[in-house]
Amino acid sequence: MIEVRQLRLDVDSNQLAEVSRLWRSNSATLGFFTAGAFQEYAAKGQILIAEDDSEQCVGYALYRISRNVVVLVHLCVATERRSSGVARALIDGLKSATQTMRGIRLSCRRDFPVAALWPRLGFVAMNDRTGRGVDRKPLTTWWLDYGHPDLFSSNLAIAMGSGQKLPVVMDANVFFDLDERNDVESEESKALAADWVQVNVELFVTPEILNEIDRQKNESLRRQERARVGQFSMVQSELAQYDRFVEEIRFLYKTPITVQDESDIRQLAYALAAGIQFFVTRDAGVICRGDVLYEQYGLTVMRPVDLVVHLDSMESEADYRPVRLAGTRLEHRLVKPGEVERLVLRFQGNAVGEKAAAFRRTITALLGNPEKCRCYVVCDGTEEVLALYAKREVDEVLSEVPLLRLNARDLDATLARYLAAHMHWRSASRRAVITKICDKFLMPVVERALTESGYSHSNGHWIRAGFPMVGTSRQMAEALSNLANGRSDVVVPLKSLSRTLSNHSLISDPFSLAKVETALWPAKITDLAIQNYIIPIQPSWARELFDEELARQDLLGANLDLALQLEGVYYRTTHFTKLAAPARILWYVSQGKNIQGSGHIRACSRLDEVVVGKPKELYRAYRRLGVYEWRDVYATARQNINSDIMALRFSQTEQMNRPVAWKRVQEVLRSRGVNTNIRSPVAIDTETFFELYEI
Repeated sequence: MIEVRQLRLDVDSNQLAEVSRLWRSNSATLGFFTAGAFQEYAAKGQILIAEDDSEQCVGYALYRISRNVVVLVHLCVATERRSSGVARALIDGLKSATQTMRGIRLSCRRDFPVAALWPRLGFVAMNDRTGRGVDRKPLTTWWLDYGHPDLFSSNLAIAMGSGQKLPVVMDANVFFDLDERNDVESEESKALAADWVQVNVELFVTPEILNEIDRQKNESLRRQERARVGQFSMVQSELAQYDRFVEEIRFLYKTPITVQDESDIRQLAYALAAGIQFFVTRDAGVICRGDVLYEQYGLTVMRPVDLVVHLDSMESEADYRPVRLAGTRLEHRLVKPGEVERLVLRFQGNAVGEKAAAFRRTITALLGNPEKCRCYVVCDGTEEVLALYAKREVDEVLSEVPLLRLNARDLDATLARYLAAHMHWRSASRRAVITKICDKFLMPVVERALTESGYSHSNGHWIRAGFPMVGTSRQMAEALSNLANGRSDVVVPLKSLSRTLSNHSLISDPFSLAKVETALWPAKITDLAIQNYIIPIQPSWARELFDEELARQDLLGANLDLALQLEGVYYRTTHFTKLAAPARILWYVSQGKNIQGSGHIRACSRLDEVVVGKPKELYRAYRRLGVYEWRDVYATARQNINSDIMALRFSQTEQMNRPVAWKRVQEVLRSRGVNTNIRSPVAIDTETFFELYEI
């Protein structure tokens, strides 16, 4: 009898050692992995072990979560227990432990014998790609679908990945580690050569690597290493940008600056000038400057083991980094007369086959109909034009975006997510139900942002429904079905959502139904059985995180754009430990002296994640979201870096049309037997939530 369970780091030290032993016996196919990486995955609860009747570990599955997809990193079974059902038991256990995800994805070399196992376990082969090793062996991507309704897209774009890898610059020490030698120091870096990492990460070298190679005394070794440089992509950067970064980074080093320091400075400058956000190294001198490099330039410096362990959060950081726009007052203004030629040069879709003359005609035609269509540019504080879009209100239900272009270099992914949300926010603010983006020359980064922002691809357009309605799942299904009638261009996604809401098995699954509510934001489904909380927040943090009215009272004139707050994180003490996601939040802004509007429930959000950890660990995990600085997180921990604090990650915040005053809140709570002064989070039932939400 095989039992599959989660490995617990606090009590399973012997089993973790056995997992490591199993890996080492099979490292030729599994690839390199470090003891630190095993510890981190175990700490996150992402190792399952299979035990026999004598509690002997006979196999394990190690995985990570990326965009609601389970990525299987290792599936390992003891040699003597193969063909006895252990692998199937581990996959079944993994499905059970991750049942709210979309499915399992893995990559495996075609020439490995285990490739024949995946179809027998229910996987299907989706695509092939060439590996990055010296022999360039092909890898197959396998997919096991959990069968949940696909709410957001008619394809597996997210599940299979967009084809875009995470760009990471590697330092010279990591490059040299990845050669054929075997020693203890290089083992950490060799984990980057594993097949599953290659599928997700593109490792870059900089021109400085050639100087590092030149310092090798052995001529034969120099030739070998120069030949090996060709296995990796070389960064491309503008010389003026590179020179500027060299001079700026030099100030981070104390004099006298050594030859190695100069080389490190050039490596970092090349990475920054190329617009790459991640730099992997084992150099202690570079690592100790990591916090400063992040704060000043947004460059994340990490060891190889950190990349292996935190790849999922790095992907999120690459997709959405509002901290990079912090302090930037994005201005949406109408296109000015005489700007057309400049916009054609800046935003023509060369990469997707668009002709300049055709693009010019498109812009001119849209500008020529100002009564029905408005063309906007998005500028930063220096008046640099970062984006161009057009919007027209077709009727009271439908808003169309016939043009959506970006040119913001390393900010494209963040700006794309921002604009996808901005379009939906604009539609929701006028109570339009459907946003349709119909630009035929969208950049891949924009298509990815739309997919991850809840848009569906249908008939060549991108559609998102935002339902300003409170009702049962059945009522919403009927309303969506009625809305789809007579609208052939949007009938597929609306009917799909309607069928999903009519699915009786889904209604009993709160996680799936919560995804429907997310897709239909700002809709609220009254028969959705998830947790609801009232969470107190100080006016100063409400102003920074989500409250436009409080922000306008700031003497510094804060300019809060809610579309930039796609996600937020709020840190608090761990006094109330029963918070769980997914859930809805009603934000109670505590009373502040001379702050109009405080002492009210003022906003509603979706709670996506609750994480308890040490302040430095949590700050590094969520600093991409901005707002909080290290000193703020440190203060939450009462200046104790070893104290646990709680991070609440939330999204889809909406302002209450009628904020609910303290007195009324207390009346509602007491009528339902809840006595509280709301100094810590309060769990409330669904009926109480809707009574307060709809006041």
